[in-house]
Amino acid sequence: MDALNAVSGITNAQVLGPDFTFYTSPALYWETGTFCASGSATNLLPGENTWVIPGLVDSHVHLAWTDFDESERNQRAQADRDQLIQLALAKTLAAGFTSARDAGGLETAWVEKLASGHILGPAVSPSVALITREDAQRCGTVGSAVEDALGRGAQWIKLIGTDGVTSPEGQDLEPHFTAAQFQEATRLAHQAGARVMVHAWGGQAITWALEAGVESIEHGIFLTRDQAELAAHTSATFVPTLVIYRLVLAMIEKGKLPRSFLQRVQHAVHAHPAAVRTARDAGVHIALGTDFGTMDQHGSNARELLALIDAGLTPTEALRAATSAGARLVNLNQTGTIETGAPAEAVVLRYNPLNPTTFAQADAIVAVIKSGRMVSNQLHTHF
Repeated sequence: MDALNAVSGITNAQVLGPDFTFYTSPALYWETGTFCASGSATNLLPGENTWVIPGLVDSHVHLAWTDFDESERNQRAQADRDQLIQLALAKTLAAGFTSARDAGGLETAWVEKLASGHILGPAVSPSVALITREDAQRCGTVGSAVEDALGRGAQWIKLIGTDGVTSPEGQDLEPHFTAAQFQEATRLAHQAGARVMVHAWGGQAITWALEAGVESIEHGIFLTRDQAELAAHTSATFVPTLVIYRLVLAMIEKGKLPRSFLQRVQHAVHAHPAAVRTARDAGVHIALGTDFGTMDQHGSNARELLALIDAGLTPTEALRAATSAGARLVNLNQTGTIETGAPAEAVVLRYNPLNPTTFAQADAIVAVIKSGRMVSNQLHTHF
């Protein structure tokens, strides 16, 4: 990743407008980290044959996870883990993701380093912890577990509402919390100015979480039409995380995970795209999230954009999920749009991002603009 270089604008690029159509901009300007209507004629970089989109948002990622298995992560020396976390953050930013919601694992000290500019990476809104029913039992109540996470600086309360990949067959949709517990956790989070995200494959947990007023449902593999309509009514966001289950399936097939998981993960991979279409058809906000948590996954986040298209979203809908919908959810003072007054967060691409193959190209990104500064700037050598 190149050093940060302050610039004031790009000329003659195709810029994605707030209506999600491209227009040719004679010059796209930014000043003190904000897009502006005009600027100095100096420090303008040539943008012919490039496309500029808002900075991408990963609404569900584990930036402090270096290995798939928790025991393997814990076996690493702290210095090694710290180095890898910093690399994961840098790789994510270089991939065009200027904002992220960490779904558990990243402590607030890292968030503060990112905000101060001491290290390179996306702006991050953290959940810090994953609250399971065992955590609630250990703390005495789910409310105590929520207060513990808030005390550690969580801006999101993440509840594990159902089992996941490692669950016994047939138990994956059993709710881990009662309707009253979802209500209590959400009330306490909102009182503290935090928000709530719920891991749930399906079943009653999704309904109870939405009725409690949570902000997002994660994974939602078996989301029903009624639940999608409820999510649309409550303005909740659906974050499907498609790719990670394909990767888990590949790990099972290669013998890296128990074969006993195979049938249920195959079922999940097969059913998941239908949930995305159900949500879209009901008018639910859909945001891109990867659930990535290994060093070979970090930096390949744009694969999820392709998966959303494969699931049935149009390229425009997928791009909206990766930008404005994610920005609306994560809410790090980002708009996910390129317009006067918006934070100068953008990605400059070599190819049209509405072409589904663009994000599969290793050389697609020409530059990333983070807080009005250039990262991985190739504009000087683009022509």
